[in-house]
Amino acid sequence: MKMDISLWHKITPHVSVSHTMRRFYRRYDHKLTYFISGASAVPRFNELYDLSVYYTGLRRSDYKDESQYYQAVHQRGLYLAPLARAYQQRGTDTRYRIERNTVSIFASSLDQLYNLAKTDLSSYATNLRTVTTPASTEDQQVLEQDCIVVRSLPAHAYRVYIRDGFYRNSNERQALVDYLVNIGDQVRISKNYLDEIRGPSKYIRAGYFHVADPRLVDMISLIMPRLVQRVQQLVVA
Repeated sequence: MKMDISLWHKITPHVSVSHTMRRFYRRYDHKLTYFISGASAVPRFNELYDLSVYYTGLRRSDYKDESQYYQAVHQRGLYLAPLARAYQQRGTDTRYRIERNTVSIFASSLDQLYNLAKTDLSSYATNLRTVTTPASTEDQQVLEQDCIVVRSLPAHAYRVYIRDGFYRNSNERQALVDYLVNIGDQVRISKNYLDEIRGPSKYIRAGYFHVADPRLVDMISLIMPRLVQRVQQLVVA
């Protein structure tokens, strides 16, 4: 059954809708994305109106005198106050990510995000850019099993996540590279990430590759026991 997203167009008709294919932070299935000028100041609010002028995104050189500048800072603080209040009062069932002027809000319930958009964040209705939610109840069920939603089943249906860290045993690293090369089309890994594993640096960055059979992960873990963080299955929905 398809999810009904028609109510979001009543908040703002230009909002775009995308579909969740993999859970956010391994917990949340729904996300709102806003574009709000000066939003990066919000995590630095000690009180709702205690706004440092260094984080507003306003430049002193754009104003004729100090009074105009500080008046603009004050207005920016008033503008950001509803977002700051929602951010400060967030519960454990929501998560915020603020990167410059982009605000992403994650939740397990789409109704919860809708209520937030209609009440606490209603003054930013025209700033709402994207609603991300599962396309259907079938997708929702796949996500709840900690799997990744796909529309057609690939040849390599298991994603292997690699834990970042220092791996100082060069013999183990070369043995893993040899194994991945030898199993041929049973694994799909980029050349760049293969070079990352066998490179001269003792540090391996987090990443992932795909395998056709999850039993291959057992051998990978035997060669380098700490390397594999987790495995996710790709499921058609």
